[in-house]
This record gives sequence, structure tokens and C-alpha cells, in this order.
Amino acid sequence: MEIRFIVHHATARLVDEYEFFHAGETGGTACYTAYEVANSLLESDYPRSQWNVYPWHFSDGEDFDTRRTIAELKKLFKKDINMFGYGEIRPGGGYAGFPQLLKEFIAVFGLTNSVGEGGLKIAVGENDEYPFLAVIIEKKEHILPALKAFLKRDRWQK
Repeated sequence: MEIRFIVHHATARLVDEYEFFHAGETGGTACYTAYEVANSLLESDYPRSQWNVYPWHFSDGEDFDTRRTIAELKKLFKKDINMFGYGEIRPGGGYAGFPQLLKEFIAVFGLTNSVGEGGLKIAVGENDEYPFLAVIIEKKEHILPALKAFLKRDRWQK
């Protein structure tokens, strides 16, 4: 098992675990740059024939170019990833900046909404084309249910 960390704001870059959890990025948010790095990693280091791939993205939901972000995410899905996990962090249930990336994901990828353990809001893509799981993390108590939702065994079989 390998875990790679990508940080982004206006641009994205690979970092080690320490920098990932301690980085303080500034500037305009362009999520597509992180997806470009992830796509490049899949092409160079993690061929699907040899790896199970589970990209996760945690965000405040702010993105200045959702069109490009969705295009890059579609490229990830075309690489036959096992699942894409998206966690939108909204402390206190409020909305971060606009546009809300999760709203775009729900519309484009046909995600269905539900409520999970502890009141966790979940949106799921329930087909093989888009194995997508999104959660909204509003408070600390949602972190463990969110991780359990992401790690649920046999959610999608490939």
C-alpha cells in the first residue's frame, strides 16, 4: 500500500505526509490542478492493472474553475479507479465559498443523497462508471463516520 499526498490552491504539488498536514496554502483555489497531478501519477506510477486506486479529496468546496475540475475528474474515472472519495468540510453546517463543488458533482455524476451514521450527509454514485462517494463533514463527530463510509468493504466490486 502506498499513500501519496497532493496539496493545492492555485497550483498543485506532491508533498510528504508532514507537509500535507501542516501546509498553509494561499491563493485562488483550482482543484483541477490536484486532479491533473493525480492523473499523471496514475499514468506514470500506478497502472490500474497492478494497483487498486482510491483517490480522496478533502475541500472547503471552493473552486474557481469547476468545469476544468470535472473534466479532470472524468479522466480519473476513465482510468478505472476503484472509488473516488470527496469530503467537503463545512464547519457548523455552513457553506464555504461559491460555487459549491459538491453541488456540481451531484449534478454531473448523478449522485444520490442519503444520511448515514451520526447524521453524516452522504452522496453516492451508484454505478460502475462513477464509483463516487461524497460526504459533508460539519463537525468533529462526523470524521469517524466519514472514514467508515469511505472504507466500507465491497462498496463497488471491480
